[in-house]
Amino acid sequence: MAMRYLRFYKEKSMYYQMQEGYLTLGEGDWQDNSVTMLAANHVPAKGANLVVTRESLPVGLSLADYLLNQKSTLARELPGFRILFEGPETIDGLPAHFLEFTWDNQGHAMHQMILMIVNNSRALNLTAT
Repeated sequence: MAMRYLRFYKEKSMYYQMQEGYLTLGEGDWQDNSVTMLAANHVPAKGANLVVTRESLPVGLSLADYLLNQKSTLARELPGFRILFEGPETIDGLPAHFLEFTWDNQGHAMHQMILMIVNNSRALNLTAT
């Protein structure tokens, strides 16, 4: 598998792996802006899920600026948004931030946690509900 990866790398193609297999995308400026959702279908965790999102950030946008934008969006879009805990983290040497909050979803209390990791001009968000 490593040999294949090196071959794809030398060809300047994007090698994208997922649970079901992999894709080899032709030469070009491919960006992974995918969303992955994992849902628990077993007791006692039934209904819990983990959503992983990836996005490109404007050049020079810091984690602090990204965090302010994210919190502003959450406060604007989620009724009853209330932060329970937040704090800086470091994940594999990269700057990150943990945010735990609640909000009201049509009379149902929602409890979520987001781990935001920024690497250069890319953000990786892991959201647990």
